[in-house]
Amino acid sequence: MNRRTDKEALASVREVIGSVTTHVQDGMQRFPVVRPLAESMVGSDSNIPEQLLQRLEPYEEDLRTFTQVRAYSADTAIYRLWERSKVAYAMDDRLLGELSESSADKVPTGVLRDLPHGNPFILLPSPDFEDEETRYYRTHVGLPAGAFVYGKRDGGRYMCSTTDPRLDVLGIMFAGEIVDNGVGCFSVIRCSVPLAGDVTSVDEAVTTTVKGFRWSSDIGESDPARLEVWLRRYVTQVFNTVLYVCTDQPDIEIYRPAANAKQKARKQRRPRAGDIDSLVKVGWRLGPELFAERQRHEQENRAPAGDGSTRRSPRAHRRRPTWQTYHTGPGGSVPKLLWRKPHWVNAHRLDEPGSTPTDVVVRPVR
Repeated sequence: MNRRTDKEALASVREVIGSVTTHVQDGMQRFPVVRPLAESMVGSDSNIPEQLLQRLEPYEEDLRTFTQVRAYSADTAIYRLWERSKVAYAMDDRLLGELSESSADKVPTGVLRDLPHGNPFILLPSPDFEDEETRYYRTHVGLPAGAFVYGKRDGGRYMCSTTDPRLDVLGIMFAGEIVDNGVGCFSVIRCSVPLAGDVTSVDEAVTTTVKGFRWSSDIGESDPARLEVWLRRYVTQVFNTVLYVCTDQPDIEIYRPAANAKQKARKQRRPRAGDIDSLVKVGWRLGPELFAERQRHEQENRAPAGDGSTRRSPRAHRRRPTWQTYHTGPGGSVPKLLWRKPHWVNAHRLDEPGSTPTDVVVRPVR
């Protein structure tokens, strides 16, 4: 598995952000009402002023145009929320795979209101074009390159920041590309992850999201089962990333390119829409360590058992990773979440000369 380098990951983020920037600017140029409507959607009360509703009336005469205006406005509002922090997460693919195998134990929804960065953009893993489903999605619903995470409140009626204490729904906007006859077309899909109740699980949150999603007829897909698999795959990746970042002491590190003449020139000019110069690397130490442990485990299991003359201790075997909750604060009122990495029984059987240590450096961000 080839992981992106620091520079490649940052370049990928800039490419996606650039596409979204062009998309929202196009919407504001086509429909002047988009800009003020988007600003009202992320305002303090999110109520659309009466004079703005009057400006929307001419568009209501054509349903398709009105739908485009509302869609552009929502996309622009989400982009505006991201601009407040301009933070991008890049999750290690191998750690993401480990997270997907974690037990479905309940986790407190309250921890999801404690993201260390507001409204982050999440860079998704590079697509595997050897996978049949991936090739199919590329030409139908599209392949998301990343996802914007934002908040909703009042049962999802209004947008808000992920830092808003009234948040009760986690919004996700996937940004990617559909390839039609060799030509790429930018695509956006939005969905909502309800955070009702005090606890949830990854499976429960994803299943609720899938059940509540309504696909647009513009997609032109006759098999809803395939669309459900698509949505479940990518919502799981985003939700696991957000959940891990919200754990106590996640393995994260900030990457900023070394200063050079081009960056110095950027600092001297006026900031532009979509500028981003730093990347939060998530699990880039822990992921390779867990992968190395898995390889040593598989190598141990392939070792010959001998002729039976010497009794051997049980081989090392792996227990699934788990989400674990503990409470702190006055009277244990503040829930905290830990991710317990895979536990290896008889792990001493894996300790071979020259093997890498299993400890990792953890840099919490608060």
